Amino acid sequence: MREINLDPPPDAAPTNTFLIHGDSRSGKTTFAGSFPRPLFLADATEGGWDSLMNPPEDGLFEPSVKPLVWAIETMTDMAEAMAKAAPLIAQGRVKTIVIDSLTFYTDLYLASLLRLQGKPDMRQIYGTLGNHLRDLRVQMHGLGCNIVWLALTKHPSEDDPMGGPMIPGQQAAKFMAGVHYVFHARTHQEKRGQELLPMQFQIRTRKFMSYIAGNRLGALAASLPDPLVGTYATLLDALGYDIDAVRGKPVPPVAPVRAPVVARAPMLAPPRRVVPAAPAKPL
Repeated sequence: MREINLDPPPDAAPTNTFLIHGDSRSGKTTFAGSFPRPLFLADATEGGWDSLMNPPEDGLFEPSVKPLVWAIETMTDMAEAMAKAAPLIAQGRVKTIVIDSLTFYTDLYLASLLRLQGKPDMRQIYGTLGNHLRDLRVQMHGLGCNIVWLALTKHPSEDDPMGGPMIPGQQAAKFMAGVHYVFHARTHQEKRGQELLPMQFQIRTRKFMSYIAGNRLGALAASLPDPLVGTYATLLDALGYDIDAVRGKPVPPVAPVRAPVVARAPMLAPPRRVVPAAPAKPL
C-alpha cells in the first residue's frame, strides 16, 4: 500500500495518460508527436510514423528533439520495448510513450494467439487477450512518463449507439476509465461561399455528438478548449502551465548500447604427438 500525494510540486512537468481515438489520417499521430520527447511503439505493418518525418513547424515540443520510433512486429516486442525504454526514461531522454496504435497491436496479439492454438477456443482466446491488455495498461502506466494510447474509432451502430476506441470486449471501457484524458480526433473543413477553407485537425476534448471524450480535470475542465486545435503545448497553455519551464533542460544524448561481453574459454595447449617407445633389444 502506498500513500498518494494530491499536491504535486509547483511548476512540475505533468505526467498524464491519454487515450485518443479517431479515423485514419485524423491527426492522431501528428498530435502525439508534439508531446515531450516521445517514443513511438508503432505497429510495423501500419507504418503510421510517416507523418512524423516532416512535422509542421511547431509540431515538436522541443524543436531539436525528434521522436524515437520502434516498430512492433511480434507479440513479445512490447514487453522488450518497455524494458529497453526504462533506462531512457530514467535518463530523461524519453518523457512520453505513444502506442500507435492499440487497435493494430490488439489485432497482432489476437492473431498470434490464434496461431498458437490448433483448435482455437475463442472464449479462452479473448479472455487471454483481455488479461494481457489489462496487464499491459498497468505496466505502461507505471513507467513514470506520459502514456498516449492511439486507437481507431468504432463508429456508432444499432448495437452500440456511442462511438469510441476500437478495442475488443470490455477493455475499451476499462481503458477509457483508466486514463486521465479521452480525446476524439477528427478533421473538419468549412465552406465560405464557394470556397473551401483549409482542412482543420481537431481534438475534441468533450463528448462530441455520439463520440466519447472527457477528462478528470474537475473544475479545470472549463479551461480546456473544445475543439482543441494545435499541439500538446496548446493543451498545456490552456491549463495554465509555463511551457518554457516544462521544457526544462536540453535533451541528453542517447547512451550508446554496449555489446555484451562474452567470456572466452581458456585456450588449450595443442595435443602432443605421442611417439611409441622402441621395442627393447634382446639381451
